[in-house]
Amino acid sequence: MHFLRLIRFPNLLIVIFSQYLLRYCLFDSVFREATGHFFWQQDEISFALFVLMTVAAAAGGYCINDIIDEKIDALNKPEKQVIGVSMTVATAWRYYSFFVFLGGIACLTLCFLSHYWLWLAYYGSASWLLFAYSSWLKQRVLVGNIVVAIFTACVAWGMALPLPDGEFNTQDSYKIELQTLIFYCFFAFSSNFWREIIKDIEDADGDAAQNCRTMPLVWGIKASKTVANIVAISLLLAIFYFIYQLLNWYNTKAYNTFPSIIWLVAGIVFPIFQLLYLQYFAKEKADFSLLSRLLKVMMLAGLLFLVVFKAFID
Repeated sequence: MHFLRLIRFPNLLIVIFSQYLLRYCLFDSVFREATGHFFWQQDEISFALFVLMTVAAAAGGYCINDIIDEKIDALNKPEKQVIGVSMTVATAWRYYSFFVFLGGIACLTLCFLSHYWLWLAYYGSASWLLFAYSSWLKQRVLVGNIVVAIFTACVAWGMALPLPDGEFNTQDSYKIELQTLIFYCFFAFSSNFWREIIKDIEDADGDAAQNCRTMPLVWGIKASKTVANIVAISLLLAIFYFIYQLLNWYNTKAYNTFPSIIWLVAGIVFPIFQLLYLQYFAKEKADFSLLSRLLKVMMLAGLLFLVVFKAFID
């Protein structure tokens, strides 16, 4: 149980779930239509290796984060602390090393199967960035927040690599799937960026005790909420633009995107306005804890959008 809490097992399940959803809801039908082409995403073993590589990198990131944050967690969330309470630091280091090694093996095997060797650079960069984030980047204004948001978006974007060229990428179905993927990546980036800011405000007391330089401690809570508002409004604008695209596809009568529009409006747009309202009046740690949980629910709604999109567009 302590091991599962260390690696944030529910979060890893969400990563696995989201990647398989993206595969079957966005890529599967397009790849089936591309006769005469082979894509590594179609191969069960290759795709499982990609998921394992991603999950191992994330699990290693959680381990190193808790190792370095042992003292901070004792102040911010003592009820959830694992390292120093139910697990030694040495044991956590062994788990971290294991996940980095496991991800590296999965990455190397995927390179052989897919003949795409840039995976080594991607995995190495992701592992280093997660280590750097836990070690010092998270203590810098905005930088740590952006790193986490980029990693989350790349979990989805990596599934499209390498981007196909030639006649295949001129197909209407591929263009629609690619635009949907780009929207989803921006949604993942923005929603995680927003949540990271809220979590920094929530953890401000513990971070201050460890002399961290997070946004709320350097710029103040009011300015941090302003940045969060800007991120939320940017996300709204992106959603409105994507809804406009969905309407265009719907008007062509070739794709039934109307249910997707309803889901976006009811499941994401309205909740964003509600979250902005709650954020405006948030003052106490409990207020920001609630915002963080609600943002997670909204992120789940964004993930389930893929199911709605797939169910009605075919």
